Amino acid sequence: MVGADSYLAEQALESLLQAAVGDERADAVQVFRGDETTWPRVLEAARTGSLFATRRAVVVRNADAIKGEGEEVQGYLDDPAPDAALILMAVKFDKRKKPWKAVLDRAQAVAVEPLKGAALKGRVRDEVRRRKLSLAEGALEELIETVGQDLRRLMGELDKLEAFATGRQEPLSVDDVSAVLGRALGQPIYLMSDALGERKPAVVLAQLEKLLDDGEPALKLLGPCTVRSGRCEPRAR
Repeated sequence: MVGADSYLAEQALESLLQAAVGDERADAVQVFRGDETTWPRVLEAARTGSLFATRRAVVVRNADAIKGEGEEVQGYLDDPAPDAALILMAVKFDKRKKPWKAVLDRAQAVAVEPLKGAALKGRVRDEVRRRKLSLAEGALEELIETVGQDLRRLMGELDKLEAFATGRQEPLSVDDVSAVLGRALGQPIYLMSDALGERKPAVVLAQLEKLLDDGEPALKLLGPCTVRSGRCEPRAR
């Protein structure tokens, strides 16, 4: 599983686990963190059967940090455990390293790159339909413009709108969406952070000016970035 969108990654993981082991997870799923484990340990877990589960899954988060040279990986791929699914999650694999070349030659890769533009709007629109949430013209655009590009935040705000709409007959208007989201969301900071990540200095400056005019403390505005060599670079989220 490759990509940087945490929300899509968790959705993809759930789909893979559902296919691999179904709903019973207690004795069927073992989870590692790549920076805390080694290739031999991961592969041993995949090979070791369970007395309590006929189907198993071994999940490694931050898998690009697994320790070791990975000489054992090719042998496992040639003769994998028939009852176990090995799920590796990482933002980016280093294809120059021998174990990852072998894995990527055999694995089913699931891309979970952040959605932008029309793709993001389409994904949010599909979620609105799935929830049977009625939005008036312009309300969806107001949601995305206010919250920003982060899909997890957008889903969280849809939860609020869904609760607000309970029992209402008429669609939620642009003003309804704006009122529900409110300033508590801190949307200008998120918008500034998104603009930093997309290298849009004009948008960054516009949001910075708005935040300062609204009375936000200047030190708080360093939150979305890390200062390196006198430059403010966006933090990974």
